[in-house]
Amino acid sequence: MKPANHTGPSPANTWKDLFTPDTVAVIGASNVAGSWGVGIMKRLLTAKNRRVYPVNPAATEVLGMAAFGSVLDIPEPIDLAVIVVSAPRVPSLLRECVQKGIRTAIIISGGFSETGAPGGKLETELVEIARQGNLRFVGPNTMGHLDTGSQLSTMPWTAIPKPGPVALIVQSGNMGHRILYNGRGAGIGFSKFVCTGNEADLHLEDCLEYLARDDDTKIITAYIEGLREGRRFLQLARETTVRKPIIVIKSGGTEVAARAAKSHTGAIAGSNEIYTAAFRQSGVIRVDDDDELTDVASALINQPLPRNNQIGILSIGG
Repeated sequence: MKPANHTGPSPANTWKDLFTPDTVAVIGASNVAGSWGVGIMKRLLTAKNRRVYPVNPAATEVLGMAAFGSVLDIPEPIDLAVIVVSAPRVPSLLRECVQKGIRTAIIISGGFSETGAPGGKLETELVEIARQGNLRFVGPNTMGHLDTGSQLSTMPWTAIPKPGPVALIVQSGNMGHRILYNGRGAGIGFSKFVCTGNEADLHLEDCLEYLARDDDTKIITAYIEGLREGRRFLQLARETTVRKPIIVIKSGGTEVAARAAKSHTGAIAGSNEIYTAAFRQSGVIRVDDDDELTDVASALINQPLPRNNQIGILSIGG
C-alpha cells in the first residue's frame, strides 16, 4: 500500500519530461554569482536544442536572456519546471505551474519536513496542490538530477559525468556528489542521477521502477537512508535483479546514524538486520561505502550477470 501522501503511479511522460525536456522554466533564476538560480541556468543552457526560460519577477534579464515575471507569461508550453526559491514561496508558484499546465517539476528548495512541523505543513500543501493539478515532482530539498544522454543537469556544483551504463539514486545530495566524483575517478560512466530529497511525491521506488526499464541503464546503484515503500522496493528488486544488478549503500546501521537519516530527509531508517536480510532475499548487492560501490560497479560493467549460483573461484593463494 502506498503512503497517503503518494499520488500514485507515475506516467511515462513524467520521466520523459524530467530527463529529456524540450522546454524548461527555472523559477528563481538569478544573476547572482554562486547562487543556485544562476548555476542551474548555466547547466541547462549547455544543450543548445533545449529552450530554457528564466523566471524572476525582480529581473528583466538573466544571463542575457529575457526574464519572465511568472511562468504564466512564458509563450509556449513547458515540459519541466525547476523551482529554486525560498520555501514559503513554493506553494503559490507550484499553483502557477499547475495553471500553466506543467505536469513535471523538481523542487530544489529546502525548508520543508526536514526542518520540523512548520516545514512539514508546507510540504503537505505542495502534495495537495500537485495531486489536484495532476503534477508530479521530485523533492523538495533535493540536490538535483541529470541525464548524460540529453546533456541535462540541475546540479550546478557537480561536474557532469561521462555517459555510461550506471544509474544512481540517492537520498543524500552530499553522498550523491561523492559517489559521482568517486565513479568519475574510476572511469565509470553514468546514464542518469536523481537525488530524491524529501520524497514528498515521487519516491525512490518510483525511480527504481523507471530505471529498471530504462534502455540506457544496465546497472542501478543507490544510497538509501530509509524506504517509504519497503514491500514495493523488494518486489521491484526481485523483478529487476534477474536482468540488472542493483547495488545499494544503506545508511543508518547504528542508532546515531538512524537519527541522522531521520533529521536529514525525514526518512525512517528501520532495522539494519531486516534490511540486510531483505536485500539478500531480493538479490540486491549491499555494500558498505562508496569505495566498495565503485569497485562492484566497475566489476559488473565488464562482467555479465551469472546465470545461476554455481560459480567457483580459483585462486593462487589462500
